[in-house]
Amino acid sequence: MPRRFDPTEEQFERLVTAYERFAPFDQQMIYAFKQVHSGVRIAKGERWLSVGERCEHVAFVVSGLLHMFYEVDGKVTSIEFSFENGITADYDSFLRQAPARVNIEALEDAELLVMSFQGMQWLYENISGSDRIGRRVAEFLFMAVSAKNDSFILDTPEQRYLTLLTTRPKLMQRVPLYLIASYLGVTPEALSRIRRRLAQQGVSTS
Repeated sequence: MPRRFDPTEEQFERLVTAYERFAPFDQQMIYAFKQVHSGVRIAKGERWLSVGERCEHVAFVVSGLLHMFYEVDGKVTSIEFSFENGITADYDSFLRQAPARVNIEALEDAELLVMSFQGMQWLYENISGSDRIGRRVAEFLFMAVSAKNDSFILDTPEQRYLTLLTTRPKLMQRVPLYLIASYLGVTPEALSRIRRRLAQQGVSTS
């Protein structure tokens, strides 16, 4: 069961820095963001969101690692991994307040700063410029999904793996290989062959 905690000033500063990627914050915006976020702790193996539930919050990851995935007939298909300073949610469920089609689970003990749907609506109605930030977050998430879809069509599994090594090295250090294989759309055995072939070519795979 998620447990509440009181965020520190340093954690709030990291939250603001993460969102300032999308638009600058003035003092009013900083204060308002603090008011609509609360701290939640999740234990390793615990689900923050399950299929069929409504995604009520957007989460900023203070510490730990979250795994977003589909699960159909017992088969897990990894969608995304969220590390420190990342932002995660089933955004479609959150925006439409509809049942989630994905699960989000902690692969490590995690601390999150979460904002509710009602909190976001309050920002939009009361804080000038907050709607622009919300729109840019949505655009950022859409482009990330689009880039991944393009990669699945245009790139080979080996190319996808090499891109992952270059752009997201934390995955290799903290995510089990069978989940990385799922994320890349290959079997664990196929990923092992890719890693072995690259290692023979002198490419570091860790």
